[in-house]
Amino acid sequence: MKKQKKTFMIMLGLLVLALAFYGGINLYNTKAEEKALEEEEAAKVYVTEADASDIISFSYEVNGETLTFSKIDDTWYCSEYTEYELDQDKVESIASDFDHATATQIVEDAEDLSEYGFDSPTEILTYTTSDETTYILTVGMENDITGDYYLTTSANDNLYLVDSSFATGFDTAIEDLIAEEEETETETETDAESVSETESDASTETEVETETASE
Repeated sequence: MKKQKKTFMIMLGLLVLALAFYGGINLYNTKAEEKALEEEEAAKVYVTEADASDIISFSYEVNGETLTFSKIDDTWYCSEYTEYELDQDKVESIASDFDHATATQIVEDAEDLSEYGFDSPTEILTYTTSDETTYILTVGMENDITGDYYLTTSANDNLYLVDSSFATGFDTAIEDLIAEEEETETETETDAESVSETESDASTETEVETETASE
């Protein structure tokens, strides 16, 4: 009996040690992951510092024209096409591209910006935050080796390289941002009248056929 109890205590002790060891490994892995994420975040280079919810207007050029969007009472409008109702989700998605946009690197010792294509920019982007500060992002030429694009911002004097998806991603035409028209009340009423007329015609034909049969 004593031998069995001793064996049980040994096994219990081993189990406790195993659980403690497993818990220690999990804790170590969790801390390692957190540290890696912190280091990754610290290594990021931001070209914009705004939150998407803080952006009240922005603009970009597409198909040779500049489109300017402004948020008024939580609704987005296009200044150049005020007659159109816009798909709010699509416009909000474009605005979110300005939310903490990152660069792949900062270019050191840059002197003559014309060497990087800024004498003939690929794109000029602007965005304005709720404190009414407007920032201008100018996209230069493509880097032949990395495929990234050079970019400057009015927020500082740095020269950045940014991913091509950001540099050339503002290409949505106004036609693709117009809200889809829903079925209007007039169309509904017309359909209802059509059904009513059809039923009325059918009823009349039935009455005529009944009278003819009676005669």
